[in-house]
Amino acid sequence: MQSFTRIIIADDHPIFREGIAALINSTDDFRITLEAEDGHQLLKLLQDLSGSDQFPDMCLLDINMPGLNGYDTMKALSQDFPNLSVLVLSMFDAPYNVVSMLKLGAKGFITKGCKRDELIDALIYMRDGDFYISTHVAKTLKSSRAKEVPGLSERETEFLSYCHLDLSYKEIADRMEISERTIHTFRDNLFGKYDIRSRSGLIAFAFKTGIIYD
Repeated sequence: MQSFTRIIIADDHPIFREGIAALINSTDDFRITLEAEDGHQLLKLLQDLSGSDQFPDMCLLDINMPGLNGYDTMKALSQDFPNLSVLVLSMFDAPYNVVSMLKLGAKGFITKGCKRDELIDALIYMRDGDFYISTHVAKTLKSSRAKEVPGLSERETEFLSYCHLDLSYKEIADRMEISERTIHTFRDNLFGKYDIRSRSGLIAFAFKTGIIYD
């Protein structure tokens, strides 16, 4: 019986992939089981394993790759493999990069300069169904936050402030002392007004606008 979380990594630098694989494979809970050098190879590997018990649980994804970059790869992953949790691991941590990847469906974002313990923490958070944004990335987003968001109500703002926490929509509703149906209305309204498609997109929006500071 499998006792570890399967991970596929996509990065165009073999030495970096080997280093990350050695680090992750030294743990009891995670294994790098597949490696891809670009987005095209990543998608091909996933398509070949679709429906099998060897299909990975998570993906480590770089942004700057030849052929098919991280943005286009993330779009394809969200469409074709929506249940695959994607952690972006990149040198490019400008607000645009972070927010774009989260809006496209990534469940986490850390930099390649992170320490070993932070990478493992991110994997644990995401394995358990949570989102993860490193402190460094959060500070980068905080520094670029907007002061006002046209069309955003006070209650929608409050709802957004809870979205990055490990809470279900029902639990957010309980904290706000409203019905879960109202929470779903807030979510759907935000999706429509700001072209957001997922909870990770809501989190990205909340960081970008300064609703979430750290």
